[in-house]
Amino acid sequence: MVSSKISQAIWLAFLIIGVTNADISGKPILINELNAAQPPSETLEYVELYNTSPMDIVMDNYTLIFHNGETGGLPYRTIELDGYCISGLGYFVIGSKSMTNPKANIEFPPPSNNIQNADSTYPDGVGLYYGDTSNTANIVDFIAYSIYASQTDAGPFYPDYLPQNAIAIEDPAYGADDESLNRCNGNAVRDMTQFETRHLSPGTVNLCDGSLSPISVPPMASEKLNNCDVNAECSTGLDGSANCTCK
Repeated sequence: MVSSKISQAIWLAFLIIGVTNADISGKPILINELNAAQPPSETLEYVELYNTSPMDIVMDNYTLIFHNGETGGLPYRTIELDGYCISGLGYFVIGSKSMTNPKANIEFPPPSNNIQNADSTYPDGVGLYYGDTSNTANIVDFIAYSIYASQTDAGPFYPDYLPQNAIAIEDPAYGADDESLNRCNGNAVRDMTQFETRHLSPGTVNLCDGSLSPISVPPMASEKLNNCDVNAECSTGLDGSANCTCK
């Protein structure tokens, strides 16, 4: 196993040498919901993306990276989204194998403990990138989070990953059942004030009104999560992104 110091040196070298900037202005895909802390089983973890555009989009050049705050923001998991399609005003879920209704569009290989919960000292983070993932200028959206209410500092994620020194707090006492961080206050990117603790709603509209249900069976979700499959008919849109039509 490579030590964290060596890994951090390699990651910092990538940040300094040979990086390229992609045009991320106006990219319509956002991080919409995160369920990281799910003790004790950690078998229903997921990240939900949302397409704010009415156009179907093939997510070529998009990458989801999970960052470890304790090691200075080093990546511990990378999910490439090339070839996957998200429908206009639709959702896309990357989650645990045990998710059944809905099933995740992309399943984590291990059955559990895929998304770190952060600790009492450092938050963890999830970033959606477009283009070169070694360059923080290519971050489309980012969430830094913790379950500790006393923790407010973004640690290694400010200012390169986030423009404000703030994080989103998932309140483990929100309800008797599992809860997640939901985008409830708008579509501003890399803004932690957009997120609040609410009940689970993977693959469907967030329960920002505080509803107690659905918790595990979203009524709007289907087998395909309202998304295209990888065989969708695709073309290049006016904004330069790849658009597709669901079959």
